[in-house]
Amino acid sequence: MANVTRRKILDMIARGGLACGCGHALSRFAILDALAADAADANPFKVATTGFLGRQVSRLGFGMMRLPQKGRGVIDEELSDKLVDYAIRHGVNYFDTAWMYIGGKSQQYTGKVLEKYDREKLFIVNKMPGGHGARGLDDAKDIFRRQLEACRTKYFDVYLLHALGDYRGYERFYLKGGVLDFLKGEREAGRIRHLGFSFHGGEGDLRRYLDQKDSAGWDVVMLQMSANGVGREFYEMTKPTGLPIVVMEPLHAGRLANLNVAARRALAELKPGLSPAGWAFRWVSSQPNVAVAISGMSRYSDVVENCDTYRDFQPLTESDVAAYRAICEKYRGANLLPCTGCAYCAPCPHGVDIPGVFGLVNACRTDGLLGPKGDGKGMSAADRRKFLDMYRDKVGEKTDASHCTACGSCHPKCPQHIKVAREFRTVKAMVEAIRREDAQGGPA
Repeated sequence: MANVTRRKILDMIARGGLACGCGHALSRFAILDALAADAADANPFKVATTGFLGRQVSRLGFGMMRLPQKGRGVIDEELSDKLVDYAIRHGVNYFDTAWMYIGGKSQQYTGKVLEKYDREKLFIVNKMPGGHGARGLDDAKDIFRRQLEACRTKYFDVYLLHALGDYRGYERFYLKGGVLDFLKGEREAGRIRHLGFSFHGGEGDLRRYLDQKDSAGWDVVMLQMSANGVGREFYEMTKPTGLPIVVMEPLHAGRLANLNVAARRALAELKPGLSPAGWAFRWVSSQPNVAVAISGMSRYSDVVENCDTYRDFQPLTESDVAAYRAICEKYRGANLLPCTGCAYCAPCPHGVDIPGVFGLVNACRTDGLLGPKGDGKGMSAADRRKFLDMYRDKVGEKTDASHCTACGSCHPKCPQHIKVAREFRTVKAMVEAIRREDAQGGPA
């Protein structure tokens, strides 16, 4: 790596050469040095923009939920600063945070890192936690005040009712509790520029929220949607309203970026230079009414590659979409869990790393490591050993699925409505079976 220039490192990252696996071979010094080289560029490229609520917004948004951390809940501010600076230099101006992200520290960091930039050129987004932290109107007022202080701003460009789902909870807290009227008043006072909601419920609930477009005064909707079909029905329901759509989880927790080798090769042949993540982002941003795609960028490769994806943005053609869909369908892993790694379920009272366990199992199923059906059957001896080593190293004995007591405390917190206890019973049984077969040396 000694003969590779700092600029070359960034170019390699953007084109996918260091985005997976080998990218971690770079030292922290090399990463920061390469980003410093970009900061010295007098004419950086800019990501594509689109019209949004009367202004131009970057098609790529920076999600402040998955910032790099030195340890659980401790933001690596030195590296995070460099990634945010890189994004802004390349035209990203949409920054999305929330009350509970990184234990509330995301808001504090967002205010700190963005304070040095021209406020009028940025979109700063925050959310009312509702059932995830506020119990009534007085709580809501206090939270909103503290959010403005944390983000070091006098107003939010976009303010969302966070993770709306069951309509009854919305009716109780926002309508009868007076919180929606309070937020509309804050919009009239200029402390909220545009008001909307993020959604994690069912079709019937979404229909009721959209039917209130005029009475509630929605300006924008945030939906989960990705090229593997997740959220497509919600998008189709929202599109006729004409409301601009911000998409969360366009990579489905990285699942569409971390494709197996066969899928990567097929996509590379189809459109050389466009990474799997690039395909997923372009698919989302090619949909009508989608203004911004949010990416929770925690690595140097994320921000460099994603900005490069939007450097010369062109919507995918119908033939591109058909070919992409066929490749993803052909190489899709079996029995994948809908976990997005949002960690709303954390902390588990018994110490289980819920998103860590689900993330590892999904990654192994995508790579075909857990057999043709993803259930641990039909594995080779080498695959069994590899999986058990990964399970031990990446999850750990103190936080693995065996510690789940099925208490159910995580269930109401999961925006994907995963029955965690039930899935963990399956994972525990699978891991135990793989361990027995590994000890016996026979076929799984």
